[in-house]
Amino acid sequence: MYKSPGSRHKALSLTLFVSALVLAGCATPQPDAEPPFGLSSDLLPESTTISDMTIVAGDTRTDLGTARREMARTSVDGRRAIQFVLVQDLRQGTMYDTLWVDATTLLPIKYTNVFGDVQSIDMDYGSDGHVVSVVKRGDTVTGVDTVLTEPYLDQAEFSMLIPALPLADGYSATLPVFHYENGTTTTTINVIESRQLEHAGSTRDVWIVEVDSGLAVSRHAVDKDTRDVLRVDVDLGPNRRFEQIAR
Repeated sequence: MYKSPGSRHKALSLTLFVSALVLAGCATPQPDAEPPFGLSSDLLPESTTISDMTIVAGDTRTDLGTARREMARTSVDGRRAIQFVLVQDLRQGTMYDTLWVDATTLLPIKYTNVFGDVQSIDMDYGSDGHVVSVVKRGDTVTGVDTVLTEPYLDQAEFSMLIPALPLADGYSATLPVFHYENGTTTTTINVIESRQLEHAGSTRDVWIVEVDSGLAVSRHAVDKDTRDVLRVDVDLGPNRRFEQIAR
């Protein structure tokens, strides 16, 4: 189990819940490096998934919008890469997240986020561990310019890589993550249950994967055969939760 020093971090926006749960990558190693943390690109087939996002408070359900996730193989500056795209159509507008990772190691190359005039994020990961991020919110510009001496996963799009982890009954790991404004901390992953889930008219065998970022605890239902994430649930307090269900 890998552990590293932590620091306080925050979510992108508490009103956009799903964005705070995502996955991303670490400082990019040399091309021949083995994937860290047991990650495997073989578990990530090209795919497109559309999900519905809802806030549930007692008997009241409030529609937040839809999320479309896409994964495709591409290249970046001559390197074989995988591109993850998350498009969230929300009541406040449309948010676009894009993450490029090395096709073999799944370690990040670049991450961008655009949310209209509200926010933009540009993050570059150098092969020497040099990480630069620029975060713009209105007239305010913040960010990070640092060098990572060890591999870190990026908190911004962490959920996209959950299916690439070596999930199995009893799997548990504490992984180092890096936030684009607040530096390093850890996220804990546990497979807490193995069960069947009724989804879209069929019965699927799934793992329930609990992700604790220190800010929020989410549960991801991951299909054992396809590695599709069928639903995500986040506890928001007494009698309230966020749910994201794939169509």
